Amino acid sequence: MSALRVVGFLPYAALTSQSTGEIALLQELKARGCDVTTVLCDGAFSDCDLHQPRANGVWQRPARACLNCQAEAAGLMAKADMPFRWLGRWLEDGDFSTAAGWLANLGRAEYPDATINGWAMGLWVRSSVQAHVGTETLALDQPHVRMTYASYMNSALLTCLALTRLYDDVKPDALLILNGHMAVLRAASELAQSRGIRVLSDAGAKRDFVGTV
Repeated sequence: MSALRVVGFLPYAALTSQSTGEIALLQELKARGCDVTTVLCDGAFSDCDLHQPRANGVWQRPARACLNCQAEAAGLMAKADMPFRWLGRWLEDGDFSTAAGWLANLGRAEYPDATINGWAMGLWVRSSVQAHVGTETLALDQPHVRMTYASYMNSALLTCLALTRLYDDVKPDALLILNGHMAVLRAASELAQSRGIRVLSDAGAKRDFVGTV
């Protein structure tokens, strides 16, 4: 019987309060004989849920935020003796121009229902955009709201383009993610489900998956 293949998508590994649990679950899966592929973000996203305005006024992402995040994530993996790969391994140069061209042709009224390749980008990123701008209602006539929405769709689209290739390469039976509502995590989840890949959050993985190995 072949080993079950599991992809752990941890783009927010630097958020150690959450990722330590994900890593522990992946280690347990590996110990039980699963073929585990752990994937981290290497600065592919123009916006992400780790770098959003804080409650006390506008907070700008530091210039080295992505580099610092990568270093923290890689250090955490080294400490845990957990091999990993960067998401950028599955990105191609043309993906960035594809995303930019698609967004450039979208009218602002199209953002909430924006779709490409059957992927509902406008819907999938909405909760992250709402958290970023701090309002449930998104006023797309305001430039900063529109730019934020476009940026999260860019990140989610790059996620789908990369993970399409990753899923083709690894052919996973299951995807482990932190949750299904943050923009790039929802994109990963929706793409996996469309391909018949079982999606697990770290909260339910031990109960739902490890016990069946």
